[in-house]
Amino acid sequence: MKILHNIAVVALLVLPVSAVQAQANPLVGKWTLALVVGMRMDGTEHTPVMGEASFVVEAKGDSLIGSMTQAPPEGRPQRPATRFAAKAVEGEVMFVVHTQSTISVNGEESVKNVTSTWKLSAKGDALAGTVDRQIEGLEAPNGGPQPVKGMRVKS
Repeated sequence: MKILHNIAVVALLVLPVSAVQAQANPLVGKWTLALVVGMRMDGTEHTPVMGEASFVVEAKGDSLIGSMTQAPPEGRPQRPATRFAAKAVEGEVMFVVHTQSTISVNGEESVKNVTSTWKLSAKGDALAGTVDRQIEGLEAPNGGPQPVKGMRVKS
């Protein structure tokens, strides 16, 4: 019997710390975000297009899994939800998300692959971070990392 007790104690001691970090991560929850959803380029002038999104993050094992649904830009259809996944870490969490986007250049639309690097952290009911989007095959500068701000949605 003592051997089984010792095995149980050892098993508890070697549980991955990252699984505990995922459960306690301050990003877990429902958020309303304000963020740059696009960039309007007029010649050499770049103007960020602001928007809102709903962002839900859950802890699963040693990971954070999220889903973001952006409010559609005026006159455009609803975009599908975007899936996020990252290793749960303390402090800032980095999500790398691959999507496709319709780009309009001089009135001509095309679909491009987009890699977005999200760096997010939460403190209490406030979320802050950046998103840096790289658009495949687009020669224009992307404007660099853009701010993301959020507030926790209370149930």
